[in-house]
Amino acid sequence: MEMARQMNPESSSTALRNYDSALSNAIAARLNREPGQSGIAAASLEKMTPPQVEVTTRGGEKISGYLTREDAEWVVIRTADSEERLRPADITRMKRELPKIDLKKNPK
Repeated sequence: MEMARQMNPESSSTALRNYDSALSNAIAARLNREPGQSGIAAASLEKMTPPQVEVTTRGGEKISGYLTREDAEWVVIRTADSEERLRPADITRMKRELPKIDLKKNPK
């Protein structure tokens, strides 16, 4: 409980950086290399951008934004000015933005 009371955005960010560093060092150790010399960086949650989506509800309303959460009970979309929480049963269509790929380089 004490730890939860001490958490703030700055301490969360520090904890995440420390986690990334520890993970990178663990990978380096697994590869028998010196920490920081493995050439491998851990994927950071801070650098990940949620996918953009456009959702159509049963009532025909279209909501566009970033998909921040999706589970069996809720779909949460961050719009420019709010956070929309929808039940999956209330969604008739969801269009997700996919990463762009160069078909000339990856023909499959």
